[in-house]
Amino acid sequence: VLSWVTGWGMGVIRAGLVGVSLAASSLGLLRFLPISDNFDERVGDKSFSSASQEFNSKKVREELALRHQRLSRTPPTSPRNKFDTRWLNGELSSDHAGETGAVWIYEGALDAMKVNSVSAEVARGFVLEHLQAERRHLELIEAIVPDEGRTSLIPIWRIAGWLLGVFPTLVGPGSLFVTVQAVETFVERHYKHQIDPLVAEGMCPELVRLLVACCEDEVHHKEDAAERALDVGVNPGLMVDIWKTLVEAGSAAAAEVARRV
Repeated sequence: VLSWVTGWGMGVIRAGLVGVSLAASSLGLLRFLPISDNFDERVGDKSFSSASQEFNSKKVREELALRHQRLSRTPPTSPRNKFDTRWLNGELSSDHAGETGAVWIYEGALDAMKVNSVSAEVARGFVLEHLQAERRHLELIEAIVPDEGRTSLIPIWRIAGWLLGVFPTLVGPGSLFVTVQAVETFVERHYKHQIDPLVAEGMCPELVRLLVACCEDEVHHKEDAAERALDVGVNPGLMVDIWKTLVEAGSAAAAEVARRV
C-alpha cells in the first residue's frame, strides 16, 4: 500500500510539473476544439469498418428514423415508452462522448511517454493498438450521430480523457493498465445497457450489430489491460481498488452528463 501511495504521489507531482508544458508545447489548446462541417456531406451513405465488420451509416440512420416514427405512435403508458427516442438519443450522445474520451486517453498516454521512457518502453504498443480501435469506434459513432445530437461539452471530454491518459502514464505502465481496465469495465456495462433493450425491441438490427462489435472490442481492451497489469507486477489491493472505483464512478458520471447536456 505504501509503495502505491508513494508512486501515485510522485506521479501527481510529475504530472503537475509537466502537464501544462505538454499541453502548451506539443498539443496546443486548439487541438481540443471541435471542427465543424456539414454532417450530411461528411457522412453521406458511406460504409465504415470496425475490425473485420462493415457497417452502413445510412442504414443505421434509416433504422433510427423508423424507430422514432413507430415510437411516436406508442401510447405514453406503454412499457416501450421507457426506451423512447429521447432515451436512445441520450445514449448515442453518451457513446460519442465516451469514444471521444477514449481516443484522448490514449493520446494523453502517448504524450506522457515523451516524459516517462519506462511507460513508453512497456506500454507503447498497447496504446497504439487500442488507439487505432478507439478511432474506428469514434468514426462509426460520428457517422450515425449528427452534430446536433452530440453533447456540447466535447472539448471538456477531450481534455478530461487526455488528463486521464497523462497522469497514470507518468506514474508508470501499471497505473495506465489499471486505469484502462477500470474505464473499459464501465464501458462494457454501458454498451450492454443499450444493447439489451434494443435487441428486445428488434427494430434496429444494424445499430445493435455496431454496438455489439464496439462492446466486444472494449471487453478485449479490458482483458488485455488486466493481463498486462499483472505482468508488470500490479497486485490487487486497497489502492488499486480505490482508483478503479473512482475511475468507474467518474466514467458513469461523465456518461450521464453527456446524455443530458
